[in-house]
Amino acid sequence: MPHSSDCCFHCGLSNDVGEKYPVIVNGETQYMCCPGCQAVCESIISLGLSDYYQFREKLPENSPRDVPMELEQLEFYDHEKVTQKYVSVGEGDKQTIALMINGIVCSACTWLIETRLAKLSGISAISVNQSTSRAIISWDPDITSLSSILKAINELGYEAHPYDQKLREQHLIDEKKRSLRRLAVAGLGMMQVMMYSLGFYLDSNLEMSDSTTLLLRWVSLLISAPVVVYAASPFYLSAWKSVRNLSVNMDVPVTIAIFSAWIASCYATVIGQGEVYFDSVSMFVFFLLTGRYLQMVAIHRSGRVLEERLKSKPQTTIRVTNGEQERVLLDDIIPGDILLVKAGQQIPCDGFIEAGETTVDESILTGESMPILRNVSDKVAAGSLNTGNVITMKVEKSASDSTLSGIINLLQKAQQVKPKLQLLADKVASYFVAMVLLLAFATGLFWYWHDSSQLFN
Repeated sequence: MPHSSDCCFHCGLSNDVGEKYPVIVNGETQYMCCPGCQAVCESIISLGLSDYYQFREKLPENSPRDVPMELEQLEFYDHEKVTQKYVSVGEGDKQTIALMINGIVCSACTWLIETRLAKLSGISAISVNQSTSRAIISWDPDITSLSSILKAINELGYEAHPYDQKLREQHLIDEKKRSLRRLAVAGLGMMQVMMYSLGFYLDSNLEMSDSTTLLLRWVSLLISAPVVVYAASPFYLSAWKSVRNLSVNMDVPVTIAIFSAWIASCYATVIGQGEVYFDSVSMFVFFLLTGRYLQMVAIHRSGRVLEERLKSKPQTTIRVTNGEQERVLLDDIIPGDILLVKAGQQIPCDGFIEAGETTVDESILTGESMPILRNVSDKVAAGSLNTGNVITMKVEKSASDSTLSGIINLLQKAQQVKPKLQLLADKVASYFVAMVLLLAFATGLFWYWHDSSQLFN
């Protein structure tokens, strides 16, 4: 993506202070803002991952200056008590962990992290979800360690830590509260300003005195100020980041429209003549925030659906071998194994009932709330709940190939992979917005030179 020479090539922060730190990238000298960015950039280049700088869509939100310098502290995560809390052990003693990674802003970030970790010895599987900033990583503990994985991620300029559902939920709650506060300010401001504007709309005979008109305008200005300054602030921040990175997103024309209409209305109020648009500005901000809020709720809801599906997968199950029962990890189960499923437990794998009769709640898979009767030789699906009696079942598919795993994989893929139409829309959007702004500017110039009296009509 394009960048300014006055900004750090890696993180985008101002580079116009003190000494600059050069790095050769693709044959050109690029300058960093600090030794941390210089070290991260050199690490990326030395690993042969310079394509990251070509494909990234946004600059990282956090500079490596924000990442703790004493990475030795990450060795704390190699302690046995910590690994027992966050790490699961699978086939061949391979360990798996879910990580939250702060600083992921685009698909190039996920590519960089996955490519870097793939170069570590002992890594067997990596999956980074851009929309949830969550990574699932499996490795051989005899070859590498969790602290080494965390250090590799931190050296790229990101901050990784074990996934904590409570912290994730708290973050979502805080985000929702902030959005609701802005929406409430915009909604109240819109209603009040519209109430005052109604007087202008009904005054078709221009019977309202000048003093009353001026009073309503000043009151509308004061009430709309919190809407413009506070409620609409996310649009300004997004637009500023876009312009700073020499690109144009949809929030740029939104910001221009809000400020142009509000400042013009303030000017008309001060000089006492001209039209005011305080009501239009307030309504515009309110409806935009409503759309953003509904979008956020939909994203959070889809994330919760995925979390519920992940929680529904049992980690262990009871395998019956020659009449003896043993509790084993679900990843160790193979087709043909005989499992014991007690009442109240979830079916761990897809298979057929070998012995027993029970009722099964398949609502998590089909949405049907009523339990269904299942007898010997009937098929049962992973994720469904045994609500009746104890049964033994023969595994038809391993846990990774089960119906529930397929649903989870589809949900994760839907969050990680953009449809082709969306990719095309993202590519066209910046050009479309730029063309709209250029056409608007050209139209303004035309009327300014042709008939300036019609410029704002």
